[in-house]
Amino acid sequence: MTPKLTLNLGLRYGYDQPMYEVNNKEVNVDVKHPETCPACLLVAGENGASRALYNAFYTQFMPRVSFAYQMNPQMVIRGGYAITDDFEGMGAAQRLTQNPPFIPQYSYSSTAPSAASGGTPIRVSQGFNVGGLTPGASNKYEAWDPNIKPELIQQYNLTLQTLVGSHFTFQVGYVGNVAQHLVVPEPYNQQTIPGPTNTATQPFKALVGVGGQVYLTLAEGYSNYNALQVQLRQRQWHGLEYTFNYTWSKNMTNNPGYFGTGGVDGPGTYPQNIYDPHGDYGVAAFDTRNAVNFVGVYALPFGHGRDHGDHVNRFVDWAIGGWKVSAEAVLYSGFPITIGSSNASASNNGGGARANQYRKLIIKNRSLAHWFGTDPSATPCAAASNGVCAYGAELPNSFGTARVGTERAPGYRVVDASLFKQFRTYKEQFIQFRIDGFNVGNIASYYYPGSTASTLSTFGQITSTLSPARQLQYSLKYEF
Repeated sequence: MTPKLTLNLGLRYGYDQPMYEVNNKEVNVDVKHPETCPACLLVAGENGASRALYNAFYTQFMPRVSFAYQMNPQMVIRGGYAITDDFEGMGAAQRLTQNPPFIPQYSYSSTAPSAASGGTPIRVSQGFNVGGLTPGASNKYEAWDPNIKPELIQQYNLTLQTLVGSHFTFQVGYVGNVAQHLVVPEPYNQQTIPGPTNTATQPFKALVGVGGQVYLTLAEGYSNYNALQVQLRQRQWHGLEYTFNYTWSKNMTNNPGYFGTGGVDGPGTYPQNIYDPHGDYGVAAFDTRNAVNFVGVYALPFGHGRDHGDHVNRFVDWAIGGWKVSAEAVLYSGFPITIGSSNASASNNGGGARANQYRKLIIKNRSLAHWFGTDPSATPCAAASNGVCAYGAELPNSFGTARVGTERAPGYRVVDASLFKQFRTYKEQFIQFRIDGFNVGNIASYYYPGSTASTLSTFGQITSTLSPARQLQYSLKYEF
């Protein structure tokens, strides 16, 4: 636009064509009309049903705009906004091709013949012994929302970068996004009124029987991320270069997605109560409030090609030249912990059961054996509030009141370092000796503690680590 202002404008359009099976071997469940079951089953390409059994999505308009403004020779401000789309990979076992009568695989274990028995050979007919489209033929069906949408993510940022001196830059920025239509799974035959005597309130009881399940894939998830990001960068100057990054952020969502979040104690993949999806809204399982990473390299300024001793003889150079050290560090605060409960009646057909929360947890005398401390509030109640406890097992036939991610696990710290020594041999050829230290300080970063309020014996106990033990690696290399 001007010598100081650069502007980018764009508009992207996307269309998602539904997937279908080439021979129409798919069955969906009409989740909008459970009262018609078992006639609620829809077969691909039959009785007016489409081949894909869900609809195309045509309205993916994705604008993007960004700018860079050179405020002065040492300072620039940049910003941008964009919408991007994605149709996530869902659970492979939750496709519409998995439904009866189109079973993709069959497993049968035979017994080997022996002196007393001829065994149990497998017959071809056994491979076709599967349920049909009749009541009770299967106690599980996969379903897709016919109006499922790809996720749309709004991303935005505003950063200021300034040059200090000739080799050092400082950058600070705000980065955020809002994601909508995230694909999530739901156990859609959950009782509308929880409790062992209320099985009649399961909407798909006529299709899958008491305790059976219809697993629905739908675009009901959402999330948001907001962060302050700071970067300090020293470009190569007298042998020294490094980059330091710090992020202060918050990440919120109402579902961790099909595959959950490995290695952290987040909520279950299925919502606790499908009739209240916002009830699972809280900090994401991978929410990292504070995060630091650093990488730096320093070539000592002695010897051939360095600031001091450039013209020393080869033997002196072997002693004082060719030395280099490097280090990198990753440090971040603990991930959220969701306090759960093992009361099966409240899990209500597949949902993740959470504990009841009565008051704020008071943490005193924290240790690996008592991560939540030794204050009386850290001892869960047995069945109901005792006026002191912070958490307790949820009451029978009810959902837990604890929110997602109310506590925090230990943080993570690891520092790696390397030492290099190069011996010049002939012209630009050299021998390099190198020592690498992984987790060089042997710093222990711990796993999350036991967090099931109904299991007092392990509640708050940490029994393992996440970080590897210190490892040293030696190498010798000749470069020519």
